[in-house]
Amino acid sequence: MSQGLVAAKSRLAKKGLTIPRLELVSGQMVARLTENIRVALKGLPARNYYGWLDSTVALYWIKGKGSYKQFVSNRVADIPSKNYITWGHMGTAENAADLGS
Repeated sequence: MSQGLVAAKSRLAKKGLTIPRLELVSGQMVARLTENIRVALKGLPARNYYGWLDSTVALYWIKGKGSYKQFVSNRVADIPSKNYITWGHMGTAENAADLGS
């Protein structure tokens, strides 16, 4: 059995968004990218899909069932529909995605 990075994606941050909102946007991007990868690898033995964020607030929004303002609500509605993704927290010091920033 082997494991490895299949795809990566990045984008420039929109000005005026808080860090938790930026992390939520990245979570939505991860969910959509994972869905595309899942479709592309159909038939291959990919069993586990993981999404990692370094914002506990964004993770709470994804895992929570509260009512949120429109920006958060629109993104949160899209993410849990991909219930095959296991979401986890990764500290900023371990987050390779933060190297560029």
